[in-house]
Amino acid sequence: MRIIYLSKTCSKKIFNTIYEKSTIKPQQQDQKFHQMMIEGLHANQVDIIPLSSRPINRRNLKKVYFPKQVDNSDDIKYIHLSFINLKILRQLTLFFSAFFELLKLLIKNKKDTYLIADPLNLSLSYATVLIGKLFRVPIIALTTDLPSELTGSKFFKIKVTKLIKSYDKHIMLSIYANEKLNPKHKPYLIIEGMVYPEMLKEYPNEAVFTMLYAGGLSQSSGIELLLRAFDELKLKSAKLQICGSGELVELVESYASRNHDIIYLGTLKNSEVLVLESKAHVLVNPRKSSSEETKYAFPSKIMEYLLSATPILSTKLQGISEAYDQFLIYIEEETVEGFKEGILKFYNMSDEDRLKLGRKGRGFVLTHKTNEMQARRVIEFLRKE
Repeated sequence: MRIIYLSKTCSKKIFNTIYEKSTIKPQQQDQKFHQMMIEGLHANQVDIIPLSSRPINRRNLKKVYFPKQVDNSDDIKYIHLSFINLKILRQLTLFFSAFFELLKLLIKNKKDTYLIADPLNLSLSYATVLIGKLFRVPIIALTTDLPSELTGSKFFKIKVTKLIKSYDKHIMLSIYANEKLNPKHKPYLIIEGMVYPEMLKEYPNEAVFTMLYAGGLSQSSGIELLLRAFDELKLKSAKLQICGSGELVELVESYASRNHDIIYLGTLKNSEVLVLESKAHVLVNPRKSSSEETKYAFPSKIMEYLLSATPILSTKLQGISEAYDQFLIYIEEETVEGFKEGILKFYNMSDEDRLKLGRKGRGFVLTHKTNEMQARRVIEFLRKE
């Protein structure tokens, strides 16, 4: 089996270079998700060829022209497509780069070949659908978010949504997303997320009771309720660590300036966040469940949190299936008082009980949700007629 995988995911070396040079840092969660799938497929003896548009635009890098760049990483040959880094020309040149790269690969050999694409990347998606139909090879959309949640014009979102319906099969993170984006009921597979088995080792807990939130700081993140609840509780020997970026950074910094038990760490590399997650006593997912979009994707931070062996306090999001209920403690009411009650449950819990709950979650993802296991499910799904 050969899979050509189209997304903005780079080799680790190229991503790290882009990350270091960027004024606005590219999303690490997106890179990590697709990279885990690519490496999982490779581990299952698939001939995997990733074609990458690279997470670059005029906001994070000012360089105008990026030539094609090939980089071998862990025995996987990543092909980074050429493009002109100017607004409309970026999409157009990426389309042609992807189109001709696919053309070259499929003219040479199309036997037992599948195209998996991130359909939220419009230029790559158009190239995938056109070439897939031309050569009559299966095309599979791996959709991690709703098009309506993308930044961009209404026209752009409509085009992305319409194009998704052209794919032969779908891989999504939530059954609700499938119901919304797959009206023709084509074959689908739900994969909430995945972890690297070796991604994180366990570290001893901090000396002081430590809560950690790692993620976006948007209005829908619920971070304001978490800050107010922790601030009002005034717990002895406790601290709240927050890392991430977004529109509420100033609010977080304001709380941190007047309450020294609230620590804002800014934007960190994922490898640094993983260590903090393992050292904390509680990890928090405070996102507001009232947000409609929470139905359509499994929160990626939950999978990472579970791997850390640190117990989790979370709101009950619709995208979190019942299979995870035994590993999470939910915030009953999304109010300041509800958050206080959730925090106190963990604060008053014994170290032994917290450790037991955390390790139960880690055992689950290592047994059922590694990238190799999830990739194996994808391979089986592709083989089905």
